[in-house]
Amino acid sequence: MENDSRSDGFISTHDFDILRKAFASSVAEGLTDETRRLDHARELVRELTGRENVDEGLISRIVGLPLPSEGMAIVLPTAIEPTLADLKADGQGLMAYCGAPSCGQAWSLDIDVLIELYGTHYGYRNDRRISSKVRCPRCQRVGGTLRVVTDKRPRF
Repeated sequence: MENDSRSDGFISTHDFDILRKAFASSVAEGLTDETRRLDHARELVRELTGRENVDEGLISRIVGLPLPSEGMAIVLPTAIEPTLADLKADGQGLMAYCGAPSCGQAWSLDIDVLIELYGTHYGYRNDRRISSKVRCPRCQRVGGTLRVVTDKRPRF
């Protein structure tokens, strides 16, 4: 198997994951003490890359320390989780679909009841709590899938 690391000090994600696991194992097994953890991580990187100078940010990530302060970074989520209150405000709703292969029944869920049960800030995307509790009105099977529906009626 070919090594993913290059002689220019580049470490692939796969190799980084291996380094991190090797470091964690050596700490868990007591092979390195508290005072030598950073040195041990440097030695692991040097052994993999063959380079004497290693990136301290990489060492910090392997050890699990905050990155060296080159400035603070603010990490924001890529998407804000939509909530039940967002659904109601946008005039949308949730449809439940029966999980039985031979049924296929669909019915709408009352958003106000869901808000009362789970709260306005409950994120419904990839939900398992609501979808595992819905009961099909036709076949009485418990469990199904949820889909967002838009109310397309004209508003006056």
